[in-house]
Amino acid sequence: MRFLRLITRIRFCHLTIAFMIHAQPEPVYAEDPAAQASNAFAFDTLNAIRDDAAHKQGNVVFSPFSLWSALTMTSGGAAGSTLKEMQHTLHVTSGGDVHARAGALTATLQATPGAELRVANRLFGEPGFAIVQAFNALMQKEYRAEIAHVPFTQDPAAACKQINKWVAGKTANKIHGLVSPSNIHKDTKLILVNAVYFKAAWQNEFNPELTTEMAFTRASGKTMETPMMSMEGDLPYFEAPGFQAVRLNYKDGKSSCIILLPAEGRKLEMSVELFNKIRTGLATRKVKLRLPRFTLQERLDFVPVLRSLGMKLPFTEKADFSALSTDAREPLVLGSVLHQAFVKLGEKGTEASAATAIVASAGSAYQGPRPAVFIANRPFYFFITQEETGAILFMGKVDKPDSK
Repeated sequence: MRFLRLITRIRFCHLTIAFMIHAQPEPVYAEDPAAQASNAFAFDTLNAIRDDAAHKQGNVVFSPFSLWSALTMTSGGAAGSTLKEMQHTLHVTSGGDVHARAGALTATLQATPGAELRVANRLFGEPGFAIVQAFNALMQKEYRAEIAHVPFTQDPAAACKQINKWVAGKTANKIHGLVSPSNIHKDTKLILVNAVYFKAAWQNEFNPELTTEMAFTRASGKTMETPMMSMEGDLPYFEAPGFQAVRLNYKDGKSSCIILLPAEGRKLEMSVELFNKIRTGLATRKVKLRLPRFTLQERLDFVPVLRSLGMKLPFTEKADFSALSTDAREPLVLGSVLHQAFVKLGEKGTEASAATAIVASAGSAYQGPRPAVFIANRPFYFFITQEETGAILFMGKVDKPDSK
């Protein structure tokens, strides 16, 4: 029996934020089908993670776009009920156009002016692996994913070195050691890799001299002292019963970070519909903003999450990946789904990177005369978004910011 192992490691590196203090032009609110599918998957995943016993308290951080992209690419090799389950979980429709839309979204993201935003895909295969040519052609046409031959069987260490060198190059040397020899087995035949890198300056930085210590109340009820950044100015703002939201724009004018602060003691039902309501309802208003610095790092196994979302067959012996390999003697299945993320937020700017490797083996805004007060002194959510398409690149929940 061959096993298809999915190893996902995501890192957001040196993530720092400063905020606009002047009114901004409203961005284009496009309804990109692939972005909406990725975002719907993102909120399904976020809800599943935060409701897990291990995450009811504590930070959450992951890159939904990289994970969705890698899984959507992999679905190109699935068939039958396995494909239907993957499509349902990923919120994509049947038909080959889903890959064309995903590829078009990737191209749009990379063309974002004023920001350094890279998305790259690659296949690494064992020489002689019986890959279905239609799958290989699909990867090249829609995902620009060429195949490189690496010696998984003869020299796993050399294979890892080659893959990791490619990943490091695509992520500005922020991600190292994505794949290790322990991830490669005698039946390993193919590794599909997705890498995302983002770097953009903010319109205006926080003044570090205004950062002061302030109490932050965690979900557990315990309090801690954290460096709290401060700013007052005109910001895109939205308020509704149960939460406040503010958008922090990047200098490029096409990307942003939305901060969502639930009301004290309130648990929000997170959804792509709520996210879209916030994005379209934001209106410029004077805001007194306090936001803590935070550094998040976490490693997750996504198999339980994906199973809870309905993707079950790919992890069983009933999996059908016949559209990926022409060798039907031993069927392929998905194994573990490991995801690693790192985020750092401070006063200066933002840099984020993500990589995914798949290893194949045998409302309306509140308006008023007074400034809105937005103090993130309790758990909140963040969404780094490419505004032109609406795609959420990185997201998470902050329950434990930096300590003093």
